Amino acid sequence: MTHGGARSGPNSRLTDLGLRAGGVALLTVAAFVIRMLFYRTEPSSRFDPGALDFLLAAIGFFAASAGATALLLGTHIFDQVFISERWAHRDVVQPRSNDTGSQPRPVMPSANGDQEEDQRERAHTRFA
Repeated sequence: MTHGGARSGPNSRLTDLGLRAGGVALLTVAAFVIRMLFYRTEPSSRFDPGALDFLLAAIGFFAASAGATALLLGTHIFDQVFISERWAHRDVVQPRSNDTGSQPRPVMPSANGDQEEDQRERAHTRFA
């Protein structure tokens, strides 16, 4: 922590301003590249897109996407978010293999939390 209680690290005011300024710079690059691509496709001439045109389009898209994200979010891109239990990493439970030779499948807990009943049901169900 610095003197005066100022924050340092990814949540500091300086970092926020730097990210937002970088976002403005990337949006400026995107506008320049997209404008350049626009003028390469003049209606008076027959336009045959080449590798350079696709590269310009990709650079313009990336710069616009990253620039908008940095400008609008700033240091909030570092915020921690809650991941629901449904998407969180958990160990895979394998049911016992039955005598029919079917492969065991991962068992997911049911909404009511009765994992053993789900395991018994899935052990006898076979998907094609």
